[in-house]
Amino acid sequence: MWTGGLAVRVVEENLKASSGDKGGHQMGGSRATRGRPPLGLPLGLGGSFGSSRVLFARRHRPPCVPRVLFTCPVKGTPVLEVHRARSRYEHIPGPPRPSFLLGHLPYFWKKDEVCGRVLQDVFLDWAKKYGPVVRVNVFHKTSVIVTSPESVKKFLMSTKYNKDSKMYHAIQTVFGERLFGQGLVSECDYERWHKQRRIMDLAFSRSSLVGLMGTFNEKAEQLVEILEAQADGQTPVSMQDMLTCATMDILAKAAFGMETSMLLGAQKPLSRKVKLILEGISASRNTLAKFMPGKWKQLRETRESVRFLRQVGKEWVQRRREALQRGEDVPADILTQILKAEEGAQDDEILLDNFVTFFIAGHETSANHLAFTVMELSRQPEILARLQAEVDEVIGSKRHLDCEDLGRLQYLSQVLKESLRLYPPAWGTFRLLEEETLIDGVRVPGNTPLLFSTYVMGRMDTYFEDPLTFNPDRFGPKAPKPKFTYFPFSLGPRSCIGQQFAQMEVKVVMAKLLQRLEFRLCSSQKGRMVAPRRSARIRVRPPAVWTMPLRRSEGPEVRRARHSRRRQTAGSDGPFPARRLSVNLDKVRWVYTLTLRTLPACPLTERP
Repeated sequence: MWTGGLAVRVVEENLKASSGDKGGHQMGGSRATRGRPPLGLPLGLGGSFGSSRVLFARRHRPPCVPRVLFTCPVKGTPVLEVHRARSRYEHIPGPPRPSFLLGHLPYFWKKDEVCGRVLQDVFLDWAKKYGPVVRVNVFHKTSVIVTSPESVKKFLMSTKYNKDSKMYHAIQTVFGERLFGQGLVSECDYERWHKQRRIMDLAFSRSSLVGLMGTFNEKAEQLVEILEAQADGQTPVSMQDMLTCATMDILAKAAFGMETSMLLGAQKPLSRKVKLILEGISASRNTLAKFMPGKWKQLRETRESVRFLRQVGKEWVQRRREALQRGEDVPADILTQILKAEEGAQDDEILLDNFVTFFIAGHETSANHLAFTVMELSRQPEILARLQAEVDEVIGSKRHLDCEDLGRLQYLSQVLKESLRLYPPAWGTFRLLEEETLIDGVRVPGNTPLLFSTYVMGRMDTYFEDPLTFNPDRFGPKAPKPKFTYFPFSLGPRSCIGQQFAQMEVKVVMAKLLQRLEFRLCSSQKGRMVAPRRSARIRVRPPAVWTMPLRRSEGPEVRRARHSRRRQTAGSDGPFPARRLSVNLDKVRWVYTLTLRTLPACPLTERP
């Protein structure tokens, strides 16, 4: 039964004792113990010591006395073990625990009750209040949030500190189905990871990336053409869905040499399965989900989706393997390098781990980055006008962009970096501290997971002036560069292998959108995102309700004249007023969520 949040298991032993037994045992206890007060400890079940009594069995107690064991609802951990495990960290600053057993977990459940806050906002508040080293207790486990640049440099730039396998288990398998397994993202052993990474790096060399510009241009052009057909200034368009389809098409062709044609409406089963997998990763954070009948359908769909995606990977891998055996000329892309990395392996499981890793992580993060950027630009007319002016000057009406064009789009680079500062798709990373270490003057015990969050540090006024304001100039050529406070692709040897790929991809897509379209948020929408309740989120998504109308654009000369007139007529009712749009992000919290109903839907405007 449940009592005060604790699971109580009562084991009765030999309740058939009677007063006639030779041993003299009775229900009231032995002669030696009858009349003594029961052995117990005062324990307040709400989290502090109180007047409740917990009975513990004596080693030589009579067999008729029931033995009472208080255990946590997770893996049967005794309450005293919870207390002992936490006692190692009590000297580390941190918020009070609202529950003895749950620790800080209730804070996470309440995070979205005020202006759509998310888990990362809770960590941000704690970092501001308690300093650069903060403990977090969940059940009997303790992690430490670290937010000092010196520590970020020490732990992320070194090969000494591995990822914590317990923290990454949630994506290695989902509801018992192998997902990322031992792929590049989730492999925690440095030597095994380094062997894979060394071979994979060949697919991300400069020459390989330059060769992908054709794919980036082709799919971005296809996206813009589809949007142009809806650019009447009235029709709402789901930008999140469109951008997800575009990045998935780019990833499939550039990395695996396959045409998925998501933008054209093909491969709908594959798209749906990927969405179900991402939702399943989120749902798997609830340790009790598998025991909740209401979740069983989602569990079944998630497992089926994982098996489906791995089967797709197996078929694509087999095609490439047969092509190599026939001596055909194949691209030196990610799939080829995956095959080389696992050459001679006993089975294809690790090979499929990397296929799934690149397929999911390679498109979803870029789609979110683009969607957040579009959302911010639709709210910042001055920044949008300046950005469009740069695009007009650098590429004009040019349809095929090259690497030199991307290098000249300096302000676009600043905008994309600022978007990553406020809305990083991968908001943090863990490292395992194996030995006791002094971190920023605080002694942290060994075998402790350390959390480093670019989301938290990117929103602290300690490191960024006016951090909640979207200001691309903070990444300008003459601005001081952030040192170990901005790491959306992580840092050091385990930084994201695809960061150059992703930056080139989003730059091409954004440049073409800005060149040919204008977008604004539908007036019916509120500037607020909504996160699902009672679920800790790892990855970030744009809001669930953003829609934008698309309009045809006039072209560089006409548009420059129009923006000039707007600056002279402040207060006009046009879609881009002359005055700067002020957004109070203290009251309008942008929430990251893993749900797939997150779409800035935009009205666009086509340009000739």
